[in-house]
Amino acid sequence: MNQKKLIIKITGMTCASCALNNERALAKTKGILNANVNFASKKALVEYDADILGEETVKKIIRDNGYDIEESSKLKVQGEVEELAKASEKIQKYLEGKEIKKAIYVEGKLINFVV
Repeated sequence: MNQKKLIIKITGMTCASCALNNERALAKTKGILNANVNFASKKALVEYDADILGEETVKKIIRDNGYDIEESSKLKVQGEVEELAKASEKIQKYLEGKEIKKAIYVEGKLINFVV
């Protein structure tokens, strides 16, 4: 498996339901390992198997769902990646009630919180 992560900015979402629709459309696609779409930041964090589908196919899923993508939205700034990671329900359950002591960020690879 060739696991990749993609963070993209989605335009045209007007409510939390839009984010949920995008998340569901992504999640039901073969090759998508994890999808988290945040309405407040208008960003999606998508983990996918690059052996099954490519970055353009991931973007096509969102476009086919009726939304568009800002092409210049690849996030490289640690603060933005941290914000998106903290918004993930999967991460929130581990951070709840804890103080983040340190964030370890490897661009395009991972974000790790030390609590």
